[in-house]
Amino acid sequence: MQRKASELRPSIVKLERLLGHNLNITIKILPSVTDLINGKVTLSDIHEIELEDLLGRSPVKIDIKVIKDFIQNKKVLITGAGGSIGSELAKSILQFNPETLIVFDIDETDIFHLVNNLEFSSKEIIPVIGDIKHEHFRGSPSCS
Repeated sequence: MQRKASELRPSIVKLERLLGHNLNITIKILPSVTDLINGKVTLSDIHEIELEDLLGRSPVKIDIKVIKDFIQNKKVLITGAGGSIGSELAKSILQFNPETLIVFDIDETDIFHLVNNLEFSSKEIIPVIGDIKHEHFRGSPSCS
């Protein structure tokens, strides 16, 4: 059964980590045998793994200036800040010089660790523990 590189991403990444760095092995993407036989591709289509192969799409171009203009000197709230995506967002957003970063999560331990990891920043970081589903946090004037 033929599968795309994007479908095999976890296996490819695991192989690269285990073998590629330790044994100096290069992993390449091969066209399917069917495509080779039917003349749809040639051997020159064999190539090293690129980001696009693993994503299964073209990479998104990010306009850093637009993001900086949007975030700089503003108060930014991140809900779910204690999770893996939220904590990475917090680190990334601090690079754009917000006035204040408010990190909101239901898990006190996760927020504690996040705030400790963000100590490098001179910006004001306000940790908030709560459940975003709680009526107190929905639609109140202080949150708008």
